[in-house]
Amino acid sequence: MLVFRMISVFNRLAKHFIPNFSKHIKKKTQSESLAYSNMIQLNNIRKVFRTEEVETIALGGVTMNVNVGEFVAIMGPSGCGKSTLLNILGLLDNPCEGSYKLAGAEVADLKERERTQIRKGQVGFVFQSFNLIDELNVEQNVELPLIYRGMHKQEREKKVLEALDKVGLKDRANKMPSQ
Repeated sequence: MLVFRMISVFNRLAKHFIPNFSKHIKKKTQSESLAYSNMIQLNNIRKVFRTEEVETIALGGVTMNVNVGEFVAIMGPSGCGKSTLLNILGLLDNPCEGSYKLAGAEVADLKERERTQIRKGQVGFVFQSFNLIDELNVEQNVELPLIYRGMHKQEREKKVLEALDKVGLKDRANKMPSQ
C-alpha cells in the first residue's frame, strides 16, 4: 500500500519552511475561503505514454480535490498510475491534459524551471524508505533543502531546530541516520 503523506507533512511544517505561507491560507471573505479550501485541485488529469508500438494510458481523467489539512491515501494495484499521479502532484512531471491547481494556482503546464522553484519551496515528499544521506547527521539532512533554497545560515539553523522539535527529533539532531 502506498500512502500519500505530502499534504499532512506540508501542513504541519509549512509555517517553518514556506515564506508568507499564512497569506496563502488566510481566509478573509467567503469567496477567498472557498478558493483556498482546496490545497490540490485536479480536473480531468490525463497522462499517456507513447512508443512506436504502443500507447499506455497511465491516468485516464483523474478528478479530485484535497482540502487543507486532509490526509489522503492513494492505493491500487501495480500499474494503475499511482506513481504517475504522485509525480504529477509533486511537480516532477506534467499531465498531457487537464487542470492541476496547487493552493489556487494553475501548475499543470509549468515549464521545468518554474516547477523546480515550487518544488524547492512548497512541495515535499515523505518516502517509504528514509532517503537520507548517510554521511550527514539528522540536522544536516533536514537543512539540505534549505541550503538549496538559498536561505541564510542563521534562519536555516533556527527553522531546522524548530522543525526537529515539532516532530520530536531535536534530541537526535547530531545523530547519523544509521544511529
